[in-house]
Amino acid sequence: MAKRNIKLDVPAYNKCVVFFLICLSGILFFIYMGIVPAHKSIVGLNRKIEDAQLQVDIQETLLPIYKLLKEDFMIDDDKELPFPAKAGLPRKQTDEIFAVFREMTRKCNMEALSIVPDLNYLQKNSRFLLVNTIVRGDFFSLRKLMIALGELPYLEHIETIDIQQDKDAKEFKMNIWITLS
Repeated sequence: MAKRNIKLDVPAYNKCVVFFLICLSGILFFIYMGIVPAHKSIVGLNRKIEDAQLQVDIQETLLPIYKLLKEDFMIDDDKELPFPAKAGLPRKQTDEIFAVFREMTRKCNMEALSIVPDLNYLQKNSRFLLVNTIVRGDFFSLRKLMIALGELPYLEHIETIDIQQDKDAKEFKMNIWITLS
């Protein structure tokens, strides 16, 4: 069998149209395969940049609060809790307990709302005196107050601590037992 050469006669203007369509499809292919994915990745990177900028703004806003909390949480590891030798408070000095507790709360950045001894224990010649106190402050100040109370040689124990949220701060109601001599 002989090969046949089939020649298609395409007019010259049809050749230009075909050439134009081939070039146009090449350009569209380049745009579709190169520019569109690059544009999508740029949009994705812009979104990531905006998210990172938002995180930086949030962290810059919260930095002063973080520094303040970090300072409040700074605890000296070298500091030991006080354990003084136990000694009773003389009965004649029970009226000084008010001034001592008020001064302690002031030094611990707290406000003493009420310091009331239970006089029933004084009348019974008891070895102990119950002092009901109400102080206002925050938990950091309460920690300082607990350490200061631990320094008292006549502190027997703290029976209860009730915590109530107030408008600006927390109120701590405590029943403190004092050893009398």
